[in-house]
Amino acid sequence: MRNLEILFNFPGLVEVMATDPDDDREEIPATGYSDTYIADLMVDYDTETQRPYAWMSLNFDSTYPAVIWGLKLHGPAEHFNVPQANLTDLPLYATFGWAYYHFILEDGARLPQPFTSVEIDPTDYTQLALGHALATASG
Repeated sequence: MRNLEILFNFPGLVEVMATDPDDDREEIPATGYSDTYIADLMVDYDTETQRPYAWMSLNFDSTYPAVIWGLKLHGPAEHFNVPQANLTDLPLYATFGWAYYHFILEDGARLPQPFTSVEIDPTDYTQLALGHALATASG
């Protein structure tokens, strides 16, 4: 299972890079970012393995519902580990949910209180991110 490293640049650029723990290459030859057909999400492929190597969203702070739902519906079936968050065996959309919760919502500090009338699992970052989108869209 590959590991993801998630980088954030304020106000909303998120870059997610996948690396195989057994891959000892110094540099990964890549194709350059191209369209994923998911709003505000681009993908870069490793030219040697032909697998996606990195994903980037330029305006994730505002497009996160489309990115997360797009990945949930059309993203890769592969699961990943996110060592920087101590998370294992997650689909890609869930890692983007964690990125939104951690970087944009500052680990929940920016959630309005009371957050919502819908029961949301506080350990499911995708529910938190999409719940925040619903709350801000309706409020």
